[in-house]
Amino acid sequence: MTEFRIHHLASRLISLLDAGESAGPEMYVDILTRNMTRYVTTQVSTHNAKRKIAEFTAKHKEFLVKYDELKSKQIRELDALVYLISRIIDQPDVLSMLQSAYPDTVPHVHTESTSLGELPQSVSGMVMSGVVMSQRELDQLREQLATLTSNVDEVESRHLTERGRRKTGDTMNIPDDPEWKQRAMLMSDFVMKSETTHAASVPVGSLPLEVQECAIVEDILFLLTGVEGKFILARPLKHKFSRRHFVVDSSLDVSLHGLVNQLLPVCSHHSLVSRFIDAMGAYHNGAIRHAVSAAMRVLVKEELVLVAQLEKIHRQGDLSLQKIWSYLQPVIRTMEILAIIVDGIVKGDCRGGQLLSLLHKTTTGFAGDVKAQELCLYLTQKACVPYFDLLEQWIYKGIIRDPYSEFFVEEQRQLDEYGLGDHYHNVYWEERYSVCRDRIPVFLEKVADKVLRAGKYLNVIRECERDVRCPDSKEIVYTLHEREYVDQIEQAYNFASTQLLDLLMKEKDLFGRLRSIKHYFLLDQGDFLVHFLDLAEDELEKSIHDVSEHRVEALLELALRNRLTNIDKYIDDVRLQLLPYDLITHLTRILTVLEGADLAGESFSSADKFSAVLSGLEALSLDYVVTWPVSLVINRKALVKYQLLFRFLFYTKHTERQLNRLWLHEKSTMRMNAALKSW
Repeated sequence: MTEFRIHHLASRLISLLDAGESAGPEMYVDILTRNMTRYVTTQVSTHNAKRKIAEFTAKHKEFLVKYDELKSKQIRELDALVYLISRIIDQPDVLSMLQSAYPDTVPHVHTESTSLGELPQSVSGMVMSGVVMSQRELDQLREQLATLTSNVDEVESRHLTERGRRKTGDTMNIPDDPEWKQRAMLMSDFVMKSETTHAASVPVGSLPLEVQECAIVEDILFLLTGVEGKFILARPLKHKFSRRHFVVDSSLDVSLHGLVNQLLPVCSHHSLVSRFIDAMGAYHNGAIRHAVSAAMRVLVKEELVLVAQLEKIHRQGDLSLQKIWSYLQPVIRTMEILAIIVDGIVKGDCRGGQLLSLLHKTTTGFAGDVKAQELCLYLTQKACVPYFDLLEQWIYKGIIRDPYSEFFVEEQRQLDEYGLGDHYHNVYWEERYSVCRDRIPVFLEKVADKVLRAGKYLNVIRECERDVRCPDSKEIVYTLHEREYVDQIEQAYNFASTQLLDLLMKEKDLFGRLRSIKHYFLLDQGDFLVHFLDLAEDELEKSIHDVSEHRVEALLELALRNRLTNIDKYIDDVRLQLLPYDLITHLTRILTVLEGADLAGESFSSADKFSAVLSGLEALSLDYVVTWPVSLVINRKALVKYQLLFRFLFYTKHTERQLNRLWLHEKSTMRMNAALKSW
């Protein structure tokens, strides 16, 4: 952000807050420019700030709900914003100024809730308070809720697909998922059918205790694979990724009921993780979500292998609920952690760098639990594989192949390098490749700028039709020791910067180009200008409309070749220009930073033209032909600054010549007067 832009924003903020009596924007511009960084890396503690805001506002519950919602979505600026608001609350003068400027501004919290009246009439009509429902009515209600939920899931799936396509861009050819993948029987989770096929013919409590335990063990094994049992039934979901709840036959023996309640959370976690794995297999979800779901699928397969082993023991008649609880101990913690991660991904709609940030924070959060941290580290490493592939392609080769828009370096293909030397407002270097901060994983935020620059440097060399590869390229692997992959990134950055510097300095002779510009624009070899003015001064004193540009250019070339042919080998790149505006207008247009103005062109609005006609001396300027990649350094913006200096120096030289002539004329006049007096 330029200093002019910061000044404009500071002035606008002061006017909006009606703070006219405070210090001017210059003081704030100075503070902001000295403390401005490319990325927000400052970490602040928001516990006290959050509590202070909750005590201050009348809607503290809504505030806390909204804060938790935004926090789950990995909004990085949230903590800084909360801290800023708490500081404003601590300063009554700032708070009163805001309240006086915006008296009607009241924060609104939008919550999405579905009341009972919004349900279909066939369902809501059956839910009446104080009415005892029969088993048949409960079954009918269950079927209708299952149908309603499946319809909601289909709509939500279509919505997620369209949103994923919008995020990845219209230009990417992401195929549609085949219809057969949406078939319920191919899913790993429970199938909610329209009729009760698993209902038990007799209550389980009417059976002997040993038979009850055997039946419940079989049901538990079914539930662990995503299939309903006879005496334990799955309830319909509130939404696609909500936790699964189960209904246990109320006649079950009390001694078995407690063990069943201990095992049901594992079945619920398995259901959630299985639904997530099935949903993330869609093409539009991106490579990182695919990698996470694939890693989770491996862990779920290990659980299913254990269930198959338990089923074999059960067939041998040697499996009880106590043994199931004992055998499942390693799986219980694994599925619980996977369910926590799935909840975080779904609530925050995390993808790309946000998903990696969530996994990184989860991994570091389990610092005291070795097994849990190893599990999270496994998931994070698997998820980082496609992301680090993109990173390696970028920092080692300068190439971006990111069909799902997950990498934090974003490419604008419509920008090219060919206008750098012609257009003042060309933004190729700043915007052809830029950082999308929302996609930066937290563990790469400190080196994001080096990653961007390393790839840009190599890309410049590739644009010169040269194949460049980093000799120290190694596979980057995520670890908890940040220094390992940071060192690899810094090595790639040093290599890329060295290669580009050698290209510019040695092969493209950047210093030679700068010396050439110094000769002509800064009059380092000013004798050519004296010779040029001797030849062309009469022509340049005419009106700009009467000056023959071809004649003046020929005279300039003659003056240059007589004086600088042996000094400068880039003499052919100098061009002459007759601009339709004077030096003051030229400078004013830069200071005002007119949007879309082309300072090198000849078409201007009538407001920029003088009613008086310029002379050739006032309109004369030089131009310089610069080719790629030197145009990255000597671009049009830099050349315009050189033109301003040249026009000032040129007119100063012309004034000096006029003063010398005047002095010589005055001196000859004084001599004649002295001679006349003596005669």
